Amino acid sequence: MNNGVQNKKALRRLHRERLRGLEPEKRKHLDAFILQNIISLPEFQSARTIMTYLSISGEVDTFPLARLILKRGKRLVVPKVIKEPAHLLACEIDSLDEGLVPDPYGIMEPDRDHTREIRIGEIDVHVIPGLAFDRSGYRLGHGGGYYDRFLSGVPKSALKAGLSFGSQILDALPKDPWDIPVDCIISEKEVLRVSRFHHMNRL
Repeated sequence: MNNGVQNKKALRRLHRERLRGLEPEKRKHLDAFILQNIISLPEFQSARTIMTYLSISGEVDTFPLARLILKRGKRLVVPKVIKEPAHLLACEIDSLDEGLVPDPYGIMEPDRDHTREIRIGEIDVHVIPGLAFDRSGYRLGHGGGYYDRFLSGVPKSALKAGLSFGSQILDALPKDPWDIPVDCIISEKEVLRVSRFHHMNRL
């Protein structure tokens, strides 16, 4: 096992512990600021179709965001995990109150009768989870590789926005050649724009 893999595993443990240590009331307060920062984005306001993860315990809460997307008449797309071969499906949903079931990781996703895959090119904004992000836009995921494979197919015209508590944003993370950086990182403190030209230089 190389040092990069070991470092990522250690960082995952560290940031899972940090996230578990956030007090519920403080987390709720931070979630509200993050939501306001997302919806203030010009790309969010002009988007017709937005894909967001549906959060589990420890992550920035995206259910208020998903409800707001539907309330504003935009198309809501969520990921569905496919095990063989391992990848994510982008599925449009019309409601958070029916047609969703927990996947093997406890993440809510469309059930078989509500799985309506859409083309990735139809999505204007991607809201992406991470245990941590760095200031170059690279993310520390949970280790399954699903989002890395998915993001490799996202057109450059779409915005890739990572959601993060401020404590999860680091100066640098270990990275692999297949890691795909986000275009901006949204925390309770700021919207951190990451230069796409900088990404090209780093790859």
